[in-house]
Amino acid sequence: MDYPDLGNESQVTSGKGIRAVGWLGYSYKKGRLGKKYVALLKGQVADAYQPFLYRGVHYCGHCNPESPARGSLNLLIPHKRWLYVAPEMIVHYVEAHGYLPPREFLDALVACPPQRSDGYFKLIDRFAKAAVLSESIWPPSNILETAALTYYNQRAKPH
Repeated sequence: MDYPDLGNESQVTSGKGIRAVGWLGYSYKKGRLGKKYVALLKGQVADAYQPFLYRGVHYCGHCNPESPARGSLNLLIPHKRWLYVAPEMIVHYVEAHGYLPPREFLDALVACPPQRSDGYFKLIDRFAKAAVLSESIWPPSNILETAALTYYNQRAKPH
């Protein structure tokens, strides 16, 4: 299924504060992404916070069908006004298929604190009531409420 960039619905969540990025269909913006952005994207994906489990694997529809790239994780990039939600496959789409993410997503990527940091969880907390999970997610609860609860539970534990 094709979810347009910057729409408020993706394969895993939807809502007023959500912006989908990188859920590629057959048409998408192409270009060359600078090395700085590719490195930032890879770093965020490598340690992507996963407040839920996705039931299944996504195969790249743009690759050779006999050996497609695949992934099952998601990337959450909170920013001032929006929570950008992308599949981990976004790195593959950029490198192998020339996908060019929207400028505002790249700005959010640059500003995003490291995954799992206090700053990251504080930003995600802003969106705790804004998203609804897809039925393909387990546990079936609000993605951002789960993230916010995890943050507060971690903060409450004695160190």
